[in-house]
Parts: sequence; structure tokens; C-alpha cells
Amino acid sequence: MTYLTHPQQAQAQTVAPIAPAKDPLTDRDRLIIATIVNQSDFPHDCQPQDVVTIWINSDNIVWVKMSHGFARFNKEPFKAAVAEVKATLPETPLVVCQGNFAK
Repeated sequence: MTYLTHPQQAQAQTVAPIAPAKDPLTDRDRLIIATIVNQSDFPHDCQPQDVVTIWINSDNIVWVKMSHGFARFNKEPFKAAVAEVKATLPETPLVVCQGNFAK
């Protein structure tokens, strides 16, 4: 049986290293969101790099956190705006890797 004499020992044994989080928003996502924010009555100009995160709460309100504030939208009109903006943007081209990668 192992006995721990210090709380830090217990914590050290139970805490796993945390891997860096992958940003769930792509550059294209940020462009779409910034375009929608700029089409709304939000009082600041929003650039894609200003978009920090986005979430939907239990009241079906879409919240957009930006470096200079928050914007809120009703979920269904926001979904419609996303579809409308997506239709105007060119598709993101696929990057094709060429070469022999076999060793």
C-alpha cells in the first residue's frame, strides 16, 4: 500500500499533461462570422482576426466573442446568414501534395 505524505504528491499523480488546444474555427469560419457581424447593427468594424469564439446558449442565442466585445444573434437568422455568406465565398481550394513520400 502506498501512502502519500504531501497533497502535492497526490495532485502530481492525478494531473495529466494538457495538450495544446486546436482552434476549432478556421480562417474561413472567421471570415464568415466577421461578415455577418459587419452586416448587423454591431457598432464596431469586425475583422476575421477579431473573432475569438462562438457559442449557442440554451435560449438559442448565438454569441460571438470578439476582441472588442460581444454580438448576439437569434440562431435561425444566423444560420440563414451563414448559408448566404458561404454562397458568396469561393470554396477553399484543396492543397494537393506532390512527391514520393514512401521510404
